[in-house]
Amino acid sequence: MYAVVKAVATILSLVFFIDRLGRRKLLLTSSVGTSLALWYIGAFVTVKHIDLSKPQEKTVAGWVAIVCVYVYGVSLTFFLPQGL
Repeated sequence: MYAVVKAVATILSLVFFIDRLGRRKLLLTSSVGTSLALWYIGAFVTVKHIDLSKPQEKTVAGWVAIVCVYVYGVSLTFFLPQGL
């Protein structure tokens, strides 16, 4: 599923956003999106003291962390097709 989301985001970025928004705006948007997603995931793992050897309970905060992984992937994809 993650690969499908990244592929769709890449296609949208290449077809619609690069020429219309410009590289600078996409870079800034991508930086903010990736930063916020990674900050949330880091805070979630730190606060919840995640131990992968034990089963974890399903919470809303956990689902938001999963969504943040996808937000990170999409945000990163919006700038990567342009060539760093």
